[in-house]
Amino acid sequence: MFSPTQLVITGGNSISDTLGCAGATYAVLGPCDTMATLARNGTYSFHWSYLTADDAGPAGDIFGVIINGTFMALSDPGGPITQSGNASFAASSSFGWFVNCTDCIGGAATATITNFAFAQAVPEPSTYALMLSGIVALGLIGRRKRRSGRV
Repeated sequence: MFSPTQLVITGGNSISDTLGCAGATYAVLGPCDTMATLARNGTYSFHWSYLTADDAGPAGDIFGVIINGTFMALSDPGGPITQSGNASFAASSSFGWFVNCTDCIGGAATATITNFAFAQAVPEPSTYALMLSGIVALGLIGRRKRRSGRV
């Protein structure tokens, strides 16, 4: 579920909910992901809250982020069934969130993202300096060709 103020991601609760999910594997990232991703570089800040109804607790349903294609857990597999926090990450190519129902049985997990903020990555001054020097060089080359009679 997505609205202007929050994103809710719910993991599967059965092997049939997610293709390729063999089930009965705890606290291991595998093929049982429900995810939302954005293909933009920049800094992402947000508040997250997590709740699992899984009999195995958080070890059966892992919540986390995907930074440039790399998965990183935010929920603590040994922690309580309700967890939350604030986070901020810089991504150079893509960013997203996932819930992985590693066991695919025993109850679903839900992660809610709120207070989302995004800041586009700004090029460093050296990037602008390099671009400016290239433009100046092209201008000088063009000027030199015109003075020598070549166009």
